[in-house]
Amino acid sequence: MRTTIRFGKSRGVGLIAVLCVVIATVAGCVGPVAAAHGEEVPGQEAPVHGKHVTAHGDGTYTLSMDVKGGSTEQEQQQVIPLEVVLVLDVSGSMDGVITRGLYQGRTRLWALQDSVKWFLRQIGEENRQIQRPDDRIRVSLVKYAGESTDRIGNDTYRFRGGAASYNYSQTVSPLTSDTDRLIGMVDQLRAAGPTRTDLGMRHAADQLGGARVNARRVAIVYSDGQPTTWAEDFNYTVANAALQSAAAIKRMPDSTVFSIGVRDDANNQWALTNQFMNYTSSNYPDVQSMPRTPWPPASGPYYYSVTDDTNLRTIFENIVSIVITGAAYQDVKMTDTLSTYAEFAMPDEPNFGARLVVRDAQGKDVPAASVGLGGDQGGSYTIASDPASKTISVAFPEGYVMRDGYTYSLEYRIKPSTEAHERYAANINAGVNGYGEPPAVGEPGTGESSAGKEGFLSNQKATLDYTPRVNGKPASDPQTSEYPHPVIQVDGSKLTRMTIRKHWEGVTEPPQSILVNVECSTGGSQPCASYTDLELTAGPDGGDWQRDVVIPVSGVDRSYTVTEHSSGDYYTRYDDKRVWNLKAGESALAGGYVTVITNYPRTGLVDLHSIRIGKTVKGVSLGVQGKFDFTLLAPEHQGVTKDGMPFTSTSSSITGPFENGRQKTGAFSGRVSVPLPGPEEQERRYSFVVSEEAPVSGQWEWDRDHVDVTVTVTNASGGVPAFNSDNTVRAAVTYTYQAGDADGAASNSGLAAFTNTVKPVSKLPLTGENGATPLLWAGIGGGLGALALLLAGSAALLQRRRPI
Repeated sequence: MRTTIRFGKSRGVGLIAVLCVVIATVAGCVGPVAAAHGEEVPGQEAPVHGKHVTAHGDGTYTLSMDVKGGSTEQEQQQVIPLEVVLVLDVSGSMDGVITRGLYQGRTRLWALQDSVKWFLRQIGEENRQIQRPDDRIRVSLVKYAGESTDRIGNDTYRFRGGAASYNYSQTVSPLTSDTDRLIGMVDQLRAAGPTRTDLGMRHAADQLGGARVNARRVAIVYSDGQPTTWAEDFNYTVANAALQSAAAIKRMPDSTVFSIGVRDDANNQWALTNQFMNYTSSNYPDVQSMPRTPWPPASGPYYYSVTDDTNLRTIFENIVSIVITGAAYQDVKMTDTLSTYAEFAMPDEPNFGARLVVRDAQGKDVPAASVGLGGDQGGSYTIASDPASKTISVAFPEGYVMRDGYTYSLEYRIKPSTEAHERYAANINAGVNGYGEPPAVGEPGTGESSAGKEGFLSNQKATLDYTPRVNGKPASDPQTSEYPHPVIQVDGSKLTRMTIRKHWEGVTEPPQSILVNVECSTGGSQPCASYTDLELTAGPDGGDWQRDVVIPVSGVDRSYTVTEHSSGDYYTRYDDKRVWNLKAGESALAGGYVTVITNYPRTGLVDLHSIRIGKTVKGVSLGVQGKFDFTLLAPEHQGVTKDGMPFTSTSSSITGPFENGRQKTGAFSGRVSVPLPGPEEQERRYSFVVSEEAPVSGQWEWDRDHVDVTVTVTNASGGVPAFNSDNTVRAAVTYTYQAGDADGAASNSGLAAFTNTVKPVSKLPLTGENGATPLLWAGIGGGLGALALLLAGSAALLQRRRPI
């Protein structure tokens, strides 16, 4: 949260009040100020409280709800040394003149000096009330502008031999309780140089690193501009280095970083400089560099954005009131209700294993009895739980006042619930972020595994109930403040994966995508999440399609069945791993669980070239030219031609020369689309008839038999037909001859054979157009030996030849 404060003309001194608010929050100079943060109770803010999770690497987390005692009642004071470092901007822009408000006509540096000196006087007053010198508040003064030096002092340098002098970034004074001496040093500060916030923060970290062992550490960073090296815009290198030093301070025991940004545009919460100054503060305990995407606004009171006309009169008066009277908190109760995404990791332990832990200002565990709470087993405080609502709470005794400087923590183990893993899997399988769109992000200060990280909210609601108390009496009705929301991540060991592969057979151009469902069943009444409309698409390598489906490991037996959305164009064949029977607590083997869906077309192309024919001529002794024609009939009209018409018949020819008794072969051509067997069928058969057409020439006794042809497409062992490289379906062709057909010998089992014989001479025509003479036919048929007769016959044939 950013607190915006305006300087004004009232007797409330603006910047002084801001600094006093800061020190009051930590040291008791004044109590927490409600008006500055919009709280309802005048003069009293909610106790400092927080919530964080710690991951243990085994899928479980320790969840801690904390509240810090903040009593300033004298009888409750615990004297704890305090170390404060003032990190002051003395860049050239601090010479800018304020044009309105309380400091009109003064420079920003003058306003800063005036406020810091007042602040130091307040520290001096506090120190005079502390008897032991070793317990007094110590303050260090650090200035920053240009280059760094390790010398102690208020030094300047000339940049590149120029005439102007610029401030070093350096420690002006180490930690000291001599506030009068510090006031004199503040008066000597001058404005000159860039804004090297990183160097100032580095010196601050060095000072707090040498703090007293049991001391609280506070850094107050003051700036009127963006981090720069010289005149350029916002410098990310400077900003990131400053945030790293700020993070180092925040990691020190009992440390707090406050930041105060003074700019004309300070009301723009997400201006880059305001983001940087906010990240520098303890509002963001885990930030170490400027994030690419701004973190959500923080809920802490550690960043103050002020402008030149800020008015803090009401706040300042509240501070004075709290200093005089003292304040505390009583009747405190912490309550947490887990979300549907979290469950208790120790369900069989009393109150789910929750315990109250008390720590002193140095973070050391102390017995609850040391802060007046009786035994560690809860004799005077009550831990309660409700399994039905997943609620757990701790309540302190009525009237009990939280001890100043001590932190009270309710701690218990949690883990992601079954619902968390189910929802994560469903989101991933739907193609979105596993933690939802947009995902929940852990708030600042909620732990390393949570702050700024994506996850599921650990709690539905977490509240702190308390009653403010002033001068030993309740100051108002009971108040309630909410805790921040940590997030937890799912346990990867509770998730497994099913890989679905898609294989295409006989398909030249598959669709762009297909959808599948993964349906879950338990065989009982337990709920079980199914995943529908999961899309599979082609991979970049053009091979099998593939998709992983995230499956949560369950405490009960489950079955997951893969079903593809049906398509009218393709058959779907599942392998024997279509159904995954997943035992309770079981995940996939090392190689994963893979199931394959094969698609092939409902219709396939049969290449008619696989239907072969053979032709033999007899009764000739010389090579005979010509051709014989054959017809392939589809009596049942099985198949479709390429133009979409029913297939009825096609023709083919075998062309000479033919030799007596020697078979010459051929085949039909073209492709016919036929319905293929479904995955549950063994085969499909397609019937054809082959016959010879009557020869043109009448000299042949031609073969009038027909041969029945059966084309069989068989599903292979995987339940899918085999396809050739050109995506035609592989088929077996068998030939059946009529009874008594002399061509039906075993040697002709692989084709449809036909035999023609030359007619006897007595049956040949004697004359006729293009016909041969009886003498010539006798020579052809009987093989006359006289050379002259053969030559004469050949000449006659050549002169009058026509196709057979």
